[in-house]
Amino acid sequence: GLLDSDDLWMPGKVEPQVALLADEADVGLVHAEFEAFDSDTGARVPWDREWDEDADQLVELVRVGCFVMTGTTLIRRTAIDTRGVGFVNPGYASYDDYLLYLTIALDWRIAHEDRQVMRYRRHRGNLTNVLFAQNLARARANLLELFVERFPEAKPRLGHELRRTLALQLMAAAAHE
Repeated sequence: GLLDSDDLWMPGKVEPQVALLADEADVGLVHAEFEAFDSDTGARVPWDREWDEDADQLVELVRVGCFVMTGTTLIRRTAIDTRGVGFVNPGYASYDDYLLYLTIALDWRIAHEDRQVMRYRRHRGNLTNVLFAQNLARARANLLELFVERFPEAKPRLGHELRRTLALQLMAAAAHE
C-alpha cells in the first residue's frame, strides 16, 4: 500500500483490499475512491475521475490518463516484480506511479472498489501542482512513448487508442509551448 505523508487512509481501508487480492489471483492492483480536501480550511475539493471500468484498463490508462489515485491502492508484490519496473523517475513529478500502473496493467487485472478509503490533502506543495504547472500534455506524451518503447508488445493491444491519444497530447503540448 502506498500513502504520501500528507494524506490519510480511512479506517478499514486495508482488510477488504487484502481479501480482494486473496480471492482474485488475476488482480495485481486494487484502487478505490477518495475525498480531496483543502489543507487550510478542511473544505472538500471537487475531484472528478471518469473511466470505463468494464474496458481494458491498460487502454483506459492510455485514453483517460492516470485515473488511479495512488493513496487508494493496494498492489500485489508480484505485480510489481513481474516486469521488474517498480518506481522509475520518468522525468516528470508524480508520473512514476502512472508508469508503474501502465506496466502492471500489461499482465494483471486492475480492480476498483466504490468505497472511499483515503482523504487527499490539497495544498501548494502537492507534487500534482508541480506537474500541472508544467506542460502536462508533453509529460503524458513522453511517458506513453517511454512505456511503448520499453514494452513494444503493448502496441497491438493499444491499437488506434495509442495513436489517437499521442496525437491529441502532442497537439496540446504544441499549443502550450
